[in-house]
Amino acid sequence: MAAPLLGAGLRVRIGNWLPIVEGLLTPRRLLAAFAVLVVLFSSLPISHSLRPNGHPKDYPLWYETGQKVIRGEQLYPPGEVFPFMYPPIAAVLLAPLSALGPVAMVVALTAINSLVWLGCAFLSAYLLTGRALGRHPLLYLVPVCCSAPFAFDTYHLGQVNLLLLFVMLGAFACLRAGREWGAGALVALAVGIKAFPLMAAGYLVYRRHWVACASLVVSLGVLFVAVPFAVRGPNQGAEDLKVWAGGMLFKYDNGSIGQRTGRAYSWKNQSLVGMANRLLQHKSADEDTTRNFYVNVADLDFRATTAVIVGVALAICLFYIGVMPRHAHRTPESNAIEFGMLLLMILLFSPYSFGYFFVWLLYPFAVLVHRWQKAPPGSADRRRLATVFAVCVALPALTLVHQRTAEAYGNFFFTTLILLGTLGWQLNKLKHAARAV
Repeated sequence: MAAPLLGAGLRVRIGNWLPIVEGLLTPRRLLAAFAVLVVLFSSLPISHSLRPNGHPKDYPLWYETGQKVIRGEQLYPPGEVFPFMYPPIAAVLLAPLSALGPVAMVVALTAINSLVWLGCAFLSAYLLTGRALGRHPLLYLVPVCCSAPFAFDTYHLGQVNLLLLFVMLGAFACLRAGREWGAGALVALAVGIKAFPLMAAGYLVYRRHWVACASLVVSLGVLFVAVPFAVRGPNQGAEDLKVWAGGMLFKYDNGSIGQRTGRAYSWKNQSLVGMANRLLQHKSADEDTTRNFYVNVADLDFRATTAVIVGVALAICLFYIGVMPRHAHRTPESNAIEFGMLLLMILLFSPYSFGYFFVWLLYPFAVLVHRWQKAPPGSADRRRLATVFAVCVALPALTLVHQRTAEAYGNFFFTTLILLGTLGWQLNKLKHAARAV
């Protein structure tokens, strides 16, 4: 009898504390804490840019690439490793920023990164609840905190994956609002910045968003042909597109993916392709092969490994399709979960998924929080969702213990898989509930 009474007393005490904790998380305090965080994150790249030797990461490359566009110089040297590996339109978009100067460009990029990070939190709330503002504070706080380590990498390295997430969430928001032309154009913009979000086209086709598909095709033509050809000239524009596509889109063999020889199958790459190649082949899991770092659990050849990759990818796609409700049973709530699963699948299927890519987990974590809030207090569902959350926080944290080993065995990869399975379970529940009505 004492145990139930003790449990009841604990629940009462926790219930008394929750309103106090939630009262402390006022919008003003949350925004102030976020402002402090982004100032701290921005200070590192800005301070580096003020030093005589500049910043050691990607910021100088973005500046030099923008300047090459302004000067009309070659972006992708044939027969060499590309210094700039992104589509030609991405270089064109960097040109006006580079005109600001190297230091001002870093300030502008960190400011953009901060704004889109905040925008991702608001868009997540909108997709899940229909309103961007005035939602439960945990719906903003938890996803931002869980994504913070990955967001720090985007500031430190000068990467654009937060911007990509913002653009993709914007596309989903357009779909929710019935603005399919905007959705297709935003997906095209994401593809123009980094090619891997093109996989979202498969979702648009499967869900028969034909206007969004048409918009995507037209916008890709504008971003990959019309704008670069106008800025760079028809001859140079055509050469840029041809050399970039040949070096990045159509290169996958036993040695590398695209231009990332060595790193493609190293511990840093957490994609399905990277994981399978280093776990299923006796292939170095380090860029420096002299370190003798191997993590393979089998010794298949390249062809067999590729067959496993295709089989696993097909199984994941069939799982996704299997848990989706029929068109007549779709709701904004089910669509929000579908969007989260799509982002997770893009992370898994991208040829490269380095650590900073997983800032995209912000939205799936938001879905997890929202599903936990909707589950009845004390229910088995709520306990299971809390357990999944704990596991999905603990797995990435293993990087702090031993980064190379944890990531070589796929701590981010398996976190993504667990989230994908959990969101699929939740979507399947909604699907069966809709059938029962």
